[in-house]
Amino acid sequence: MKIDRDVILKLEKLAKLQLQDHERAELLNDLNAMLKMIGKLDELNVDDLPPLRHITDAVNQLREDQPAAPMNAEDALKNATSQDGTYFKVPKIIE
Repeated sequence: MKIDRDVILKLEKLAKLQLQDHERAELLNDLNAMLKMIGKLDELNVDDLPPLRHITDAVNQLREDQPAAPMNAEDALKNATSQDGTYFKVPKIIE
């Protein structure tokens, strides 16, 4: 697969970007270089290798939940970017 100008223009539209011509050229070169590197994986013979399920043999070290005293409203709101003294203020997302 090779990335061409049409693919870059389509990606630009989908991502809602407005790129300059030199940025498109850089992106085109970068994406083609990435595909070339990934294409090198096709040269490997992996027929006898089992599927890799995990990168390491490490196991998660989980801790027990410890009940603690609840945080008071003042402490909870002190770092809020927007609040009214009692509640966090967030943008309305439901019409």
